[in-house]
Amino acid sequence: MSQIALYYSASSIIADDQKIVYTLIQLRASASTYMKLYYDKVQAGQSVGSWGDFAQELKNIYKQRDDKKGAKKELIVLWVNKDLAKKNFIKYAERYRTLARIVNYSDKVHIDKMKEVIPNELRNALVIYEITNQSPKTWDNYFKLLMQVYKALHLD
Repeated sequence: MSQIALYYSASSIIADDQKIVYTLIQLRASASTYMKLYYDKVQAGQSVGSWGDFAQELKNIYKQRDDKKGAKKELIVLWVNKDLAKKNFIKYAERYRTLARIVNYSDKVHIDKMKEVIPNELRNALVIYEITNQSPKTWDNYFKLLMQVYKALHLD
């Protein structure tokens, strides 16, 4: 965000929608996933809102990266947030992964907590891994499996 702000101060980009579109172009990995709503609005020709709201949303998503105490609190909230996991599993999972990398919980804790909130369709799709004792034992591998299965179930 600091580099984006510097760029805007030195460029001719001043309109909020231009700033948002240019910033969307720069986003990678989970950040682009979190901001999918904005990509969809741009593609549909809809208003993307104000730069201030957009920047604040990005800050809210990533504000806990260096704050382990805050990350732990946010992770505990996610542990019981089945509604978010059900509504937007990709957003939930990416947020969880970001926080899980900050805190020092064991792989087993992360896997067990994720199992409690994953949508039923995803849980059902993973049954074969459970009954054949082939479920990943590390959090990173479990997360990768969850994402692969989810994407296979939701081709869109």
